[in-house]
Amino acid sequence: MALRLSLVIAALTAVSYWHTFGVATQHSLDGLANHIAARARSERWLFDLAIDNLRTLAAEVPKRLREAPPGDPKEAFDRRFVAFPDGVVRSRLEGFDPARHAGATIMNPAELDAAVMRRVLVYQDAVAQMGLAMHTRFQNTYIVDGANFAVTYWPASPRWTLEIKPNHDYAGAELFVEAAPAKNPERKSSFSQVYIDPVLRAPVVTMNLPMYDGERFLGIVGHDITLTELLDRTVNVRLDGTYNLIVHRNGNIIAHPALTRALAEANGGLHVSKSGDPALPAIHAAALAVSFGEGVTEAGDAHLGVAHIDGPDWFFVTVYPKSRLRAQAFQSARFVLFGGLASLLLEVLLLSWVLKKEVAAPLGALTQATRKVSAGEMDVALDRARRDELGELAEAFHHMTDAVREREAQSKESREALQKLAGELEAMLLREREKNDALSRLRAAVDVLSTPVLEVWKDVLALPIVGAVDEQRAQKMMEKVLDEVARTQCRYMILDITGVDTIDAATADRLLKVAAAVEMLGARCVLTGIRPVVARALLSLDVSFGDLRTLRTLEDGLRHCLHHLSAAPRQRR
Repeated sequence: MALRLSLVIAALTAVSYWHTFGVATQHSLDGLANHIAARARSERWLFDLAIDNLRTLAAEVPKRLREAPPGDPKEAFDRRFVAFPDGVVRSRLEGFDPARHAGATIMNPAELDAAVMRRVLVYQDAVAQMGLAMHTRFQNTYIVDGANFAVTYWPASPRWTLEIKPNHDYAGAELFVEAAPAKNPERKSSFSQVYIDPVLRAPVVTMNLPMYDGERFLGIVGHDITLTELLDRTVNVRLDGTYNLIVHRNGNIIAHPALTRALAEANGGLHVSKSGDPALPAIHAAALAVSFGEGVTEAGDAHLGVAHIDGPDWFFVTVYPKSRLRAQAFQSARFVLFGGLASLLLEVLLLSWVLKKEVAAPLGALTQATRKVSAGEMDVALDRARRDELGELAEAFHHMTDAVREREAQSKESREALQKLAGELEAMLLREREKNDALSRLRAAVDVLSTPVLEVWKDVLALPIVGAVDEQRAQKMMEKVLDEVARTQCRYMILDITGVDTIDAATADRLLKVAAAVEMLGARCVLTGIRPVVARALLSLDVSFGDLRTLRTLEDGLRHCLHHLSAAPRQRR
């Protein structure tokens, strides 16, 4: 029996531990998925803004060309531009303000007919006006025409028009060729590889968009996008115990916390196969294999959160070592494991003590009594209070010896037996009181576990509610929630009632009171997990949650909180 009980305790402990371990592991992976989705959204915005800017410019310039006044533009052209000794036509230096004007370089002056001059003038005005507005986020804005001239608004490099070499071929550059109709009939945007800009001395990527007037290809519009802030965030803003990297689809590394110097020396062209890190090729291959460009996968000894950044065709990857995840899951599950082991140890110790006191000692006394009887001594004393086989055997010994004693000894033995029984009853009552005390402590522990306030994210707490919410539980719930909101100074509290099977008007009123108390402490309350049967019950009871935000699932609630946290920076309280 004792062995079977030990095996049951050990089995239950193992099952509980692995279940808790698995839940904690899945929770960490879900957190990784939410993190990578949020990071992808936050890092895509700059490239989305660049695409929107260039689409606006590419649509505006042909419109201005069509609306340009007729006539010979040479007089206006000569006021702005002049041929330099090297044969290149450039912006006149007198009156040229790089903060307000766009500069131009025309490499083939022999092709300067009225149509080309008109395009140069229109391009210059459009780039100066729109480039000034776009300069808050992008260091320059430019147009490269198929007639081998370029117009650029670039306040940080006012001498670029003077420094361009006479033999520079704008129309033959790789980015121009890739954007032309022959290689880009879909008219898609294109990005260069990352490089170190000699003017800014910072990592930059160039984005181009083809520009058409109807079906006629005019050239390209583009931005140079500075990546310093994005790369700093990639290296420094990370989940605890993880690291981030960015890799191009072709395998070139864009950002990596351990390869910053090597990337600078390679000028943006360091391939994963040449990085010296054997894990990077596997990480790159795993990122390419993620369905729909976003999700969680594995590579070697790490879990990977992967999100595709459209435009430059990069993959943002968060590397979560499996050892770190297992350690965190063990921290969450160790209470179950250690509690079960402690219970098993206690059971073994108790069983050992019982065997020693209740079995070994009586058997020793019985053996000694047997020796006395064999020697003819009938005055033996054995424990007859036991209610087991040893007690029955002791009783038989006493009956055998009592047969040769006088009748008077029987009454004395009866009184002694009654006294022993009274002592046993008193001991039983004491044990019952001890059991009641243990049950009280257990009930208190259950009360604590019935109101688990969890910190699911920075500034976000969650209270999963399971079962009925009576007045006493609602009071304890409110005390626990308010204490945790005040202690953590959180901004959001999620009340998840997925585990509430039924709800009535009184229960809804208690939940509203908890939400109102949270709001009084300066935090926002979100209610999640209203299942259809609960929603129908609330509708039949004509219960309204007022301004309280309700969402379908706990995940939706967390996503709602994270969205508002990222949209509204935390104010100092």
